[in-house]
Amino acid sequence: MHAIEKSGTHLSALNPKAVKKFYFNNSDIIMYAVSISNSENKAIVYKYDDIYQVCMAKYYAIGDKKPFELRTTDDQLFYSLQLDGENRIGNFKISRNSRLNDFSHDVYALRMQKRSLKSGSRDNATEEDCCRHASTWNACMNCTVADCGKSWICVAGLVVAGYETLAGFAVSCIGVGPDASC
Repeated sequence: MHAIEKSGTHLSALNPKAVKKFYFNNSDIIMYAVSISNSENKAIVYKYDDIYQVCMAKYYAIGDKKPFELRTTDDQLFYSLQLDGENRIGNFKISRNSRLNDFSHDVYALRMQKRSLKSGSRDNATEEDCCRHASTWNACMNCTVADCGKSWICVAGLVVAGYETLAGFAVSCIGVGPDASC
């Protein structure tokens, strides 16, 4: 909660009883989703070691379309997309966001520093190629969104936990690079 307050979001707007913590198979970043009182929006907190990034997730319905936006606390768009009535992804847009780019760079640098202290070499050279090996966050997100459209498990995740699944797309691409672990 301290990271949220430090980002400028008032804690009184949050529902502390509705905090969900998420772990991911392909990332050691932890994600928290905190419901905002009297709203369908959520505060999304990404944590890696002692590095935090706070975002706001906005998800609403317009007819059978469900737009989703992820913005940093300075109200700068990170990415947006739209789900149709069958939970197909469309209108995917990525915006340059310096706060998230800096967070991603810091995570990648810290991971590489830890890896070099442990082994001094790339330990995932035998892994099959994955979206996290993309050269940029944008390229990784394009790959992730395309892969989600091909997976019933991903579509099920959108149905069951839409906000969190969509925010999970973003965290899966934090710290991407040619030596990122998959």
